[in-house]
Amino acid sequence: MRNNYSRYRRANRVKEQWCVSEKSWDSELQGVREAQFTLGNGLIGSRGILEELPQGARPGTYLAGFFDKTGSLVAELVNIPNPFSLWFSLKGEKLGIVAMDWTSHRRDLDLRHGLLSRQTIYRDVRKRKYDYQSLRFLSMDDRNLGVMQVSLTALEGAADLSVEAALDMSVWNSETVTEGRKKHWRISEVSHSRGMEYIRTSGLDDEQFFVAFATSVTVTVDGRPLRTKDSILRIHLRKGQTVSLTKIVVIHGSREQTPAQIFRATSQHLRQAVKQGFPKLLSSHMRAWDRLWAPASITVRGDPKVQKALRFNIYHLLSTAPAPGSRCSIGAKTLSGDGYRGHIFWDSDIFLLPYYTHVRQMAAVDMLLYRYDRLNTARQNARRKNYRGAMYPWESAGTGEEETPAWAKGIDGTVISISTHEQEHHITADIAYAVHRYYIATGDAGFMLACGFEMLFETARFWVSRVEYDRRKHTYGIKRVIGPDEFHEAVDNNAYTNMMAKWNLVVAHRMATQLKAKFPLEFLALCKRIDLKPSEIRSWKQIAPRIGMKVLRNGVIEQFEGYFKRQPVRVRSRNNYGLPELPTNFVWKYVDKTQLVKQADVLMLLHLLADIFGVRTKKVNYRYYEPRTVHKSSLSSGLHAIMAAEVGQMEAAYNFFQAALFVDLDNTAGNTAEGIHAASLGMVLQVVVGGFGGVTIRRGDLDIRPRLPKIWKALSFRYLWRGAELRITAERDKVRLHLRSRRKSQPGRIRVFGHLRHVPVNKIVVFRR
Repeated sequence: MRNNYSRYRRANRVKEQWCVSEKSWDSELQGVREAQFTLGNGLIGSRGILEELPQGARPGTYLAGFFDKTGSLVAELVNIPNPFSLWFSLKGEKLGIVAMDWTSHRRDLDLRHGLLSRQTIYRDVRKRKYDYQSLRFLSMDDRNLGVMQVSLTALEGAADLSVEAALDMSVWNSETVTEGRKKHWRISEVSHSRGMEYIRTSGLDDEQFFVAFATSVTVTVDGRPLRTKDSILRIHLRKGQTVSLTKIVVIHGSREQTPAQIFRATSQHLRQAVKQGFPKLLSSHMRAWDRLWAPASITVRGDPKVQKALRFNIYHLLSTAPAPGSRCSIGAKTLSGDGYRGHIFWDSDIFLLPYYTHVRQMAAVDMLLYRYDRLNTARQNARRKNYRGAMYPWESAGTGEEETPAWAKGIDGTVISISTHEQEHHITADIAYAVHRYYIATGDAGFMLACGFEMLFETARFWVSRVEYDRRKHTYGIKRVIGPDEFHEAVDNNAYTNMMAKWNLVVAHRMATQLKAKFPLEFLALCKRIDLKPSEIRSWKQIAPRIGMKVLRNGVIEQFEGYFKRQPVRVRSRNNYGLPELPTNFVWKYVDKTQLVKQADVLMLLHLLADIFGVRTKKVNYRYYEPRTVHKSSLSSGLHAIMAAEVGQMEAAYNFFQAALFVDLDNTAGNTAEGIHAASLGMVLQVVVGGFGGVTIRRGDLDIRPRLPKIWKALSFRYLWRGAELRITAERDKVRLHLRSRRKSQPGRIRVFGHLRHVPVNKIVVFRR
């Protein structure tokens, strides 16, 4: 199809506000663009590589939940064969952005519809020009499907082309500080029949996990079909003629199917897709994205740069959300790279899950089910450490076993030993917190009865066995831990860890009491199944009040025992976002001797348990820890934005927000090439909705108190709350609410500007400050 790129742009009116573009070629930015332009549908993610794979390209295609350990110290998210490869050559001269001269080049990621388009004008050694265009997508309507259409027009003379459209099998998982690159699959079956190329791969660690690819390539010249027999096509074009190739790939992954079953399923699926044809596949995909954006879109009036960046963040959240029924979670780099080996951290539970809870509830359920499915493994993890209950791993992959590598690269580039898997135990309370927050926001008693209560009780059991009693002080403490800060290891009574453990025990006791009262039969059945005694439940209430932390008279909370005695370091300069900058000669290996923190544990505590702490406590701790935080985590800027907004520091809040918002668009952390920062995506949306929109959950009620940045005129978004949808438009001194629900009554209490309000169902109401 000639000029498919320009026709697509005109037909779909891709506006700049919905488009992230590459307007020239810069080899230094190749990896960054690959991550930024990642396509995904929750089941499959594919980095935005150029089809010809120039030198330095890092093709990455990932199937959610497919991990393998062979050749690695720990399991890794598997980089499977690349479906979007295509090679043209002109009498031996490779058509490519590096191999051939070009006069113009542009790529566009359509955030609205999950489409990656390209146009490059090439010039060969004889100075003749060629118009190369491509359009591709991973279908959001049919999640096993990848589609690409490429056209080449001979602009200034005849051309003899060779084209190869096979899958790219030369992909690897990236090397790490202790390992070289490695491949986690082998080819088990190859066949060609009736215009279909079929390849089945098997995992090396789990040989029963098959990933099958069925590929069809159709070719036309000026719209007339051209028969193809070989994988390498030879085509003659006259001046002005256009060859178009449409590549449709079906990808199926399964552990349950036999080779014959997965072949039949994949090949039948491909035949159905080919029968539909490119236009129908494209339109179905675009309609599916329209449906996704309807509840997810956020509108900021008065700040177009932020508006576009927000759409970029939301696009990546939508494209990586677990496919319905997948029971998968989200790794630290989404499905856009194999940074952190694709592992799942606390990020998914604390920073991503709240977004999906209020926008795509089924995605939140799948993420929680990922944790529930690994509850037995968490029990085994605890037993191996001589603890009770369930102890979740710091880094998780396919099985729920601990997957933290022993070595990693430090901030200064040196290789350092890792202790997080031995000491960063707060993740167990973080998962309990995620379960409870989901329940408060949705009222989903079905999930709690099936999974949630059990998770809360088993995590509480862990903390009872983890705390140590101090007979002299008559208190319980938790020794040798690492908080979210991670600069300071093996500390005692970290404030964040202690208080989250305390919270876990308090809430587990409260939930047990409520479950016994409302569902006595289910309560007895659960207690019998997990052998939970009444004395254990009582112990949660007895131990929790005796877990504490050190608080100075002025309200400043000590991050851990002895923190105030560490060496103070003054930060004398800041960057454009207001973030502290340390001297270039700072010696990072001694950072644990100082009061500098990677991210502020205390501020994270005040954010998550906002009900417990007053505004004065938040103010004094923000003032104390803000200048000591160096933001060496992508989570930190967003957290500071929320806290700054809450304590009235709106200029600082906006600066911190922008630092978080542009971390991947501007590659401010310098590692976007390894993949998009998943947790930062979620934190940015928490800043917008909770920090600036002022929509929070306080003591079980919905609370709305907008705090808009000066430049913003209005903020509009949708918010799922206990089975209803709230359409919220916040301005500086008024809030417009439209509560849409099938129920006739309001779903719980709603406070606006500090006062309980009656919000009628299916009517628009306006409240003023």
